[in-house]
This record gives sequence, C-alpha cells and structure tokens, in this order.
Amino acid sequence: MLVELSWLLVSFVASWLGVALLRRRPIAIDVPNARSSHSRPIARGGGLAVATVVLLLAALAAASEGTRVPISTSACLLVAGGGLAAISLADDLRNLGTLPRLLAHALAASAILIVCGPIEAIHVPGAGDISLGFLGYPFAFVWIVGLTNAYNFMDGIDGIAGAQAIVASAAWFGLGSAIGDPWIARVGLVAGGASLGFLVHNWHPARIFLGDVGSAFLGFLFAALAVLAASDALASADSSPRAAEPVDDARLFTAGIACVWPFVADASATFLRRLARGENVFAAHRSHFYQRLVIAGSSHGRVALLYASLAALSGTAGFLAALEIDGADIALGVVACGMVPALWALTRAAERSRKGHALS
Repeated sequence: MLVELSWLLVSFVASWLGVALLRRRPIAIDVPNARSSHSRPIARGGGLAVATVVLLLAALAAASEGTRVPISTSACLLVAGGGLAAISLADDLRNLGTLPRLLAHALAASAILIVCGPIEAIHVPGAGDISLGFLGYPFAFVWIVGLTNAYNFMDGIDGIAGAQAIVASAAWFGLGSAIGDPWIARVGLVAGGASLGFLVHNWHPARIFLGDVGSAFLGFLFAALAVLAASDALASADSSPRAAEPVDDARLFTAGIACVWPFVADASATFLRRLARGENVFAAHRSHFYQRLVIAGSSHGRVALLYASLAALSGTAGFLAALEIDGADIALGVVACGMVPALWALTRAAERSRKGHALS
C-alpha cells in the first residue's frame, strides 16, 4: 500500500509544481469570447504538466516487474499518447484547425488497434455480452477518437475535466487491481494524482486551463486503457488463461465506458441534437448540458461536482457489474439509461427557474 501511495503522491506533487510553473510562465493565454464560460484572460496549457507527469511515471512503471502488459504495448500507448499531446499542444499555440486534429486522433487510435486488436464484444446490462464481429475494429476506432474529442468538448468550465479524470483514474486503479495488472493500476494512480495536482489550480475560479494538450490526452488515455484492458494483449504476456481472470473482456470494456459515462452521454446527446439541427458540430458552442446549467445560474463548482458524482455513480456500478456482483447489472442499466434524461431534466428545471426569476 505504501508503494501505491508513493506513486500517487509523486504524481500529485510533480503535477502541482508543473502547473504552478505554467501559471507563472504560460505557454498560451485563453482570451474570452462570446462562447466562453470565463470573463477574463486566463493561462491555458496546464495539461502539459499533467501529460508529462503521466507519461514519465507510466513509462517508469512499465519497466517495473509484475506487469502483464507487454512492453511493446505499453510503449505504443505512451508514444501514441505523447504524440497526440504534442499535436494538441501545437493546436493550443497555433490553432491548427479541425482536420489536423482529427488526423492526429485517428493515427493515435490506429496505433492502439494495431497492438491491441479490436473490441470483440461489449457487455450490455440486461442483454449480456454482445459480439461485435467484423464491427470490432471500427467500433474501437470510433470509441477512441470519440472519447478523445468528447473530453475536449466537455472541458468548458472550471474543474469539470479534472474532477472527471480523478474519478476515471480511481476506476482504472480498481480495475487494474481486479485483473491483477499493476501497470494499469499504477497508470490509474499517476493519472489521478496528476489530475488532482492540476485541479488545485483549476477549481473555480480557475487560474489556469487544461488546454487541448491535457483534455485530448486524458480522453485518449481513458479510451485506450479500456481497449488495452479488454484485449488479448494481456493474455499474450502471461501463461495463465484469460478466462481464469475474475473480469471478462466485455464487462471490463463496459466498465471503462461507465467511468466516463457522464461525459459520453452529454457529448453524444449534444452532438446528435446539433447534427439534427444542421449545425456545424465542430464549431465552438455553449449548448452542452453542463454549459446550459452554468448559464442558468449554477456555479462552476456545483456543476463540476455534479458530473463527478454522476461519474462516481456510473463508474461504481460499472466496476461492480464487471465483478458480476448481484444487482449491479440492473443498477448499471438504470444509471446508463437515465443519465441523459436526468441531465435534461436538471437543465430544463434550472433554465425555467432562471427565466421565472427574470420575469418576476
């Protein structure tokens, strides 16, 4: 336990110090516009410290004994994540545009699929494991690219991305421990510690923003971990059969989705709504549920805590369902199906309340 705590403490302190340095010597400044949730220029790019700390410590953890993840696989994940962070940093500095960003996301996703293979099945609460067959590769590709972008879209108010990252990281520490792989567990620890170090500076009122370098990296990391943990890459590094593990692949992948489900649900619902209206889905906007809640009068901190709590709820249900705990499948199904309606109801209630106050 002391060893695990040391990974967490080192990542927290290193990230906290790195973000503090970037606050004093910012690599970019975020100037507010009509679609921003802040009203004054704020440093951007704090995610550079988060990505650097996670990459360095995860590489160190990969060299330690006990992991069942092949070094080639962990190296590919880290190189792909580092390359994506570098392109995203360039975007923070020069605004590369949509096409170069998507190309970088696609290349990073393709690298993971080359070493991990496709997602062969996904567990659907109430329906069991659904085999994806030939759809395994495109499904995994869309999952990685989609979450990478969704995390970027959802990083729009103080504290929300950092808080979600802490919850997802805790889930991956638990899932890594459950399948008996210390590297995945330690990646969860260092990602959580680094995110907490950043969150100290980003909690409302934020003194620095994550930037694309941090949001794209974290989205990619959590998506890639789900693909890696549910792949045959672990089995190839160990003589014990994959079926002997307490968590099957399909349930493990579903648990990876569950720990970031509020971001997936909000981003997906907003994307589909804007697509149906004929809007440019890649243009900046303020129509996510979390943005509308803030516009309606909720504080950044309250909304960030709401999403973190929802992530903890869905992530816990996903973790318990992965371990096949009685009743967890039902709970996961209820939480997953109820997420968008709950966010919609909360948002509409807040907007009606604000409108009522304005008229009174």
